[in-house]
Amino acid sequence: FLLAVWYGVESVYLPRQHRSPLIDKCIIGSGLLVWFSPVLAALGSAARGLFEGRVHFVRPPRDYFLATDPIAFWQGIGFWLIMAALFGFLAWRYWRNKLLAAKA
Repeated sequence: FLLAVWYGVESVYLPRQHRSPLIDKCIIGSGLLVWFSPVLAALGSAARGLFEGRVHFVRPPRDYFLATDPIAFWQGIGFWLIMAALFGFLAWRYWRNKLLAAKA
């Protein structure tokens, strides 16, 4: 699936005889969604932790509650925010040249 999105996005920026702006916009939109979905998932986990007052990690199975272990809770929230920033930076590095070159 990721390779199909990768080559679909790459094909939009190759020289072609026939332009298809609607299909190109759909391909780029789906590519942006796929590339930035880890950012949304990490931000969602941090927001869910703030809302529930509990940060849950699967492996090893851990639950950090704000009421009983506030330091570990805030470290868990910080972890999700750092991961969201990392994923966002990597996705931005991929898309930066493609989106800014289209405007220039």
